[in-house]
Amino acid sequence: MPNRVTVLEPDIANKIAAGEVIERPASVVKELVENAIDAGASQIEVHVEEGGRRRLEVRDDGCGMSPQDAVIAFQRHATSKIRSLEDLFHITTLGFRGEALPSIASIAQVELTSREQDSPVGLQLQIEGGVVTELTEVGCPVGTTFVVKNIFFNTPARLKFLKSEMTEMGHVTDLMSRFALSHHALSFLLTHNDQEVVRHAATPDLFASIVDVYGREVAREMVPVEYESPSLSIKGFVSKPTTTRASRNRQSFYVNGRYVRSRSLTHAIQQGYHGLLHGERFPFVVILLNLDPELVDANVHPTKIEVRFSHEGEIHNTVMKSVRQALLGAQLDRTLPTTQPAPATSPPQPSQLNLATGPPAALSPGHPYTGAPLGLTESAPSLSRPFLETSSSTSALSPSPAPQTLRLRPLSQIRNTYILADSEEGLFIVNQHRAHERILCDQALAKVRRAPVEEQRLVIPLTVDLSHREALAVQENVDMIRALGFDVEPFGGDSFVVRSIPVLIAKQNYEQAFRDVVDELAHSSTLKHLDNKREALLTMMACRSAIKAGDFLREEEIHRLIQDLQHVENPYLCPHGQPIIISISHHELDKRFERV
Repeated sequence: MPNRVTVLEPDIANKIAAGEVIERPASVVKELVENAIDAGASQIEVHVEEGGRRRLEVRDDGCGMSPQDAVIAFQRHATSKIRSLEDLFHITTLGFRGEALPSIASIAQVELTSREQDSPVGLQLQIEGGVVTELTEVGCPVGTTFVVKNIFFNTPARLKFLKSEMTEMGHVTDLMSRFALSHHALSFLLTHNDQEVVRHAATPDLFASIVDVYGREVAREMVPVEYESPSLSIKGFVSKPTTTRASRNRQSFYVNGRYVRSRSLTHAIQQGYHGLLHGERFPFVVILLNLDPELVDANVHPTKIEVRFSHEGEIHNTVMKSVRQALLGAQLDRTLPTTQPAPATSPPQPSQLNLATGPPAALSPGHPYTGAPLGLTESAPSLSRPFLETSSSTSALSPSPAPQTLRLRPLSQIRNTYILADSEEGLFIVNQHRAHERILCDQALAKVRRAPVEEQRLVIPLTVDLSHREALAVQENVDMIRALGFDVEPFGGDSFVVRSIPVLIAKQNYEQAFRDVVDELAHSSTLKHLDNKREALLTMMACRSAIKAGDFLREEEIHRLIQDLQHVENPYLCPHGQPIIISISHHELDKRFERV
């Protein structure tokens, strides 16, 4: 019988290793730039063609390589950073795993040109599919240049998983922006198809790098964070709670100079802002941690993107307290938006949102929900059967009731958040925010299918400074953005001017809404098709305009909300798939009161 366990051939093993390290062109750039930084470079240039699919070049002025080192570097597990087992616990460089160069060479055509300071001539090495095909002497400046062509040329199954040219370039742009933040004392240049995308001049000041990456508008809203102890140093900036985005994509953490993802650090930031943010909003964060290498394990992930702390709880609490102290030290608590509803003793105040969904009635201007007043009579609206059946539950509260129709009679508003109603089937509780989300979303999608989105011209055009990746996303999706109701034009560099906005968000913070749309386009990897993108973005804008938990509704507004809910396609689930209505049947009520 043949052996069930065999040793893989070297070429197969190399391709598996490449799969761990090289996911896309940005992965190649990351490994090569990190090697350039470790080589002592002061200037690093990255030139990309066709999003990195066709060609990318990384050029540095570091220490260079000898011919012997250049050949050995492409062998598996070769490294210049580790000599003994103890070195694994004192990692102070960015590259150390020994997989990057052979992994890159196994799935691309690589050309290496390098010269050491004391060498009169340099070398040029040609590698294809992991095999050295040529080694010659050449004249070249001190430093190293890698040219990587036709990534995944010999693994077509991997090649088809690459995204569009602009999407792949967006990942490279994001990566270079992070290098500019973590190593602001170095100079970086990034070009795409011979056009300059990022130019970062060396600066000793982290704040200057934040201006480069995020623009002056965001930088002005950043608050410094500092902490110093013998074992841990924390430096960086976080934004005021009034400057946020709809995702965590603007949160960057660096441990000993390496960009990392950490649930612990993310949670520490969340706790530091506890009670200071309204809704699902996320601040800008640039945090640099420096600590004893023995206290952090950077060898837990092939791409070195994750780390493990030996004193995770202490580091978490220190980051949280440092961020909290920075925010309160800037006296932000005086102007922060509240997330708590008004006390029961104080009179409820109408919000200032424009959320009309039908012909206006005689209501106060700017009230959260306008509509014709309805009386508490038997003519209450009815809801149709939900699309998705739900199985019976032992809980007293169950979403998506099963009867064919529901004649809901609104009773009152609970905590300015829920609407209590009854019917012949039982007692019902409606989440007012999710109900209005569903109504606005369905109406927006129905309108856009019939006619273009209604726009409102701005008296004073809005000028916005975007990050490099966001600017690329706007350029790639400018027609869709205009179809959503934003009349946007380039304004030089990464700046754009917005002349019109959708009427749907006219009474909202439309600059923040525009930035959320751009953020979604720049960082979403799931929205491939035009219709999916348009629907997702319209849903997001509609949800921003919905009444919120804590908004007081008058009697006629409660009735109008319930009435409109009956006309939507699925009144039981909001656009995010969360339940709108839960119910307690009459039978369950009788059981609870021991009447059966």
